[in-house]
Amino acid sequence: MTRRATFRYLIEHAAAMAALLAIQSMPLRFALRTGETIGWGAWFFARKRRRRAVENLLHSYPDMSRRTAEKIARDVFIHFGRAMAETAVAHRFMRPSNYRRHVVIQNEETFKRLIAEDRGAIIVGAHLGAWELFGMVLSHLGAPPHVAYRRMNNPFMDRFLRKRRARFGQTMIERTGALRPLLRILRKRGYTVFLVDQHLRRNWLWVPFFGRPASTTPGPAMLALATGAPLICMCNVRLPGVYRFELAFSDPIRPVSTGDRRADVQRITEEISRTLEEFVRKTPNQWLWMHKRWRKPPPEAAAEGE
Repeated sequence: MTRRATFRYLIEHAAAMAALLAIQSMPLRFALRTGETIGWGAWFFARKRRRRAVENLLHSYPDMSRRTAEKIARDVFIHFGRAMAETAVAHRFMRPSNYRRHVVIQNEETFKRLIAEDRGAIIVGAHLGAWELFGMVLSHLGAPPHVAYRRMNNPFMDRFLRKRRARFGQTMIERTGALRPLLRILRKRGYTVFLVDQHLRRNWLWVPFFGRPASTTPGPAMLALATGAPLICMCNVRLPGVYRFELAFSDPIRPVSTGDRRADVQRITEEISRTLEEFVRKTPNQWLWMHKRWRKPPPEAAAEGE
């Protein structure tokens, strides 16, 4: 890393820490309003992402009017600004002693039964709602997660985020070369977490998402078939009020092998995609519509689908 890059990363890190401390020092309602204001600013200035969010909504909901799509897209930007503030103050509200005051858990008994099986689990989510908080709740429920993630370009920010998440019982594993560590964790009956709703540039599967093919990681399905660990999808969306959320678990997806590994991975990945789409449809104003989720499949992917 060059001196110039090091200096730039240090400046970025210092600015982020200053913003974080400022939000943490504010009364809760003011902090959340500040986050929403940042979201408004992003809606106004990030024109390319704003247009992409609107177009993604119109393609995903063919009967939706442009006016409605623009309103939902604007709400998405505001939501992510608020979610940033909610994450910044999470250390005050997501403690083992008080998180139940702020989080309603749906289908909790299903997840408890999964834990009682003592086989570990692969937990799959999306960039929906306050997703940064569900790792904290998993730790409190007795399933401290190991999260596969992409290392940040800024090493100072990366180190900070890893340490912050470790405080809440989360272990971060760099996505490159993560297969073997994740296999070891699952074979020791641990818990892994994947967010699978972003475009994958390589080692992909193309599965339907809102009626269009989307490049998706086969990792969770492959790990489930290799270890026998069940999969379960989850989301953590905001409820009306101040710092209130609903964490929902799906029914488990059992990795049944038919002997055709390729078909099995495809089938399980499609089931994951369907489940996450159902979550998004319930709260479309809290999903990452500005992401370039749908892209043209390469020729080899098109050939496979014929």
